[in-house]
Parts: sequence; structure tokens; C-alpha cells
Amino acid sequence: MNKGFVGILLAAGQSTRFGENKLHKEIEPATPLALYAARKLATVMPDCVAVVHPDDELLPDIFAHAGLRVVINPHANSGIGTSLATGLASSPNAAGWVIALADMPLIPQTVIQQVATALRLKEKIIVPVYRGKRGHPVGIPQLFGRELQTLSGDVGARDLMQKHPAWVSILEVADKGIIRDIDTRTDFDKLSAVLNSTDHS
Repeated sequence: MNKGFVGILLAAGQSTRFGENKLHKEIEPATPLALYAARKLATVMPDCVAVVHPDDELLPDIFAHAGLRVVINPHANSGIGTSLATGLASSPNAAGWVIALADMPLIPQTVIQQVATALRLKEKIIVPVYRGKRGHPVGIPQLFGRELQTLSGDVGARDLMQKHPAWVSILEVADKGIIRDIDTRTDFDKLSAVLNSTDHS
């Protein structure tokens, strides 16, 4: 990816449906869920920022050791919009951003690369789609950085797309991983079988 583009990993959620911090759960030995997702993003986006919750004592060190810059979102409890705003504010002069979620470990690295490449070439909002369903990661051009830095609550990139539909560029992909997040323990329990049976590198 060309210099000037930044990856942002949103990892400041509260895991309310999971019952504990799901991002700390290991999906492989010594590999928490959040780190698994972070490594994929950072491989494509060498300049990568992880946004974490102020009460999280584990993930900042894990992300930093993996080579990501870490920023704390003091308003994380207010919703994902504040985390997106915090991430963008940490790199306001970027040429664009690739936004990924730490609880989506099945996104193929190849798709992240496709989104990053499309963002650089088209300078539009890049949205991967699997069988009509929009997923992640999402590419955001520099044009919308300032607007997104004002986000609050649970208002996120989806609202930006609704507001600026002409700027949205759809990227059709063949991997369901772009729409599969880990919300519940059942979701987590299915991960091992999926990771062992399918290539999601």
C-alpha cells in the first residue's frame, strides 16, 4: 500500500453480548482474537492504528508489540462512532484509511489488499459486498476524514455512505468472512472449525 494510507483497527467494544472481553479470547495458542485480526490488517497496512478501551489493560501492549500504534478512546462507552473518530484524529493527514473491526478475524488478507488498492485508485468510499451484504473492511478517502472526526455514539461509516451514496464504490467479493463477526460464545466456538477448514489468510 502506498505511503500515506493508514489502517485503523477498532478494538474498544464492550463485548456486552459475550459476557467477557471477547477480544482477549485466544483463537490460537498465544493469539487473542484481536491480535489475529490486527496481524492481517497490519500486513497490508504497515502504518496501522488500534483504538482501544481506556479500561483495557491487555490489548495496548499486545498491539504495540505487534507493531501497531495504539490510541485510547476515552469515550468508548458511548459507541463505535467515537472510536472511529478517535482513530481518524490520530492520523488526520492520511491520504485515506482502511477501517477494520477487531472481532472479525475471518476477513481474508486478500480482501483487505483489494480494498486498500481500490481506495488508492478510486479515492472513493470502498465497501466490500458478499452476496448483496455489505461488510468490512471499509476504505475511506481523505475527503471525508474531517467529517468522520466529528462522529459520536453509534453513528459510523454506514451513515456516511447513506449521506454520500454517489461516493460509494462496491467491491464484490466471494468470501463470507467479510460479514462474519464474533458476537456470542456460539460464534466463537465455531471459529476453530472454520479456521481449520478454510483458507482465510
